[in-house]
Amino acid sequence: SNNLQIDKQQIQSYLEFQQATLDQVPISKREQLLENWFIRESLVKKAKEDKLDSTEKYHQAIQEFRQDLLAKLALSKLSKKNIPDFIERAKEIYQAEKSSKYQFPEKLRVKQIILSKEKKQLADDIYQKLNSGELTFDKAVEQYSNEPRKYLSKGLSYWFNKGQKSNVFYQNANALSQDNLISKPFEDKDKLIILSFVDKKPAETKTFNDVKDEIISTLEQDYIVTERKVTSKKIKQEFAENMEINPEFLNEL
Repeated sequence: SNNLQIDKQQIQSYLEFQQATLDQVPISKREQLLENWFIRESLVKKAKEDKLDSTEKYHQAIQEFRQDLLAKLALSKLSKKNIPDFIERAKEIYQAEKSSKYQFPEKLRVKQIILSKEKKQLADDIYQKLNSGELTFDKAVEQYSNEPRKYLSKGLSYWFNKGQKSNVFYQNANALSQDNLISKPFEDKDKLIILSFVDKKPAETKTFNDVKDEIISTLEQDYIVTERKVTSKKIKQEFAENMEINPEFLNEL
């Protein structure tokens, strides 16, 4: 079995070699990152056990790798050499994208009982029992709701904002609170619906300080990518201008 120990510094070193940082890896992809590291380290351990690191082929590959690494480090340094201060540009981007990217509308979450439109009397009875405490909302969902996913969702909706639900659904949901937990039955298209309050998130606007580092990081990465292309193009031009190629030499390669 593999008894590999792992710590944050090892992962940071692993990413640094790939010219990345932990901040650039979203939480959802960090398990895959650990898996990739584990696979590599397991194979390295096996290679050392088989003494593959003492072969001539290995040392030749190491020499070529060092040359490639030095070239990449040089290109990276040249690309970052004159990186500007992007703070003012970041402020411009924040203002331009504020309404579309950094403003979040009020969000609601509810539980719902869905009945066919013809069952108005049943809907009224359920509503009365919910208000009297004779019936819990979860029990009512289980016994009466027509929602196909009710056994998985227990009637719980996803977070939604205005525009993601019908107007009548949103209005009834938005009227709920800790002081008004249950909605009266209402019609929505061909259904009767009863809602129960779960939670409400107020509208939110992220400040410039909240997103400054994220914007500047994106600008810097875009700058570095562009500068790498420019630097590579300059070196190619030097090759074209200064190297005289003998066709016979190409045939001998």
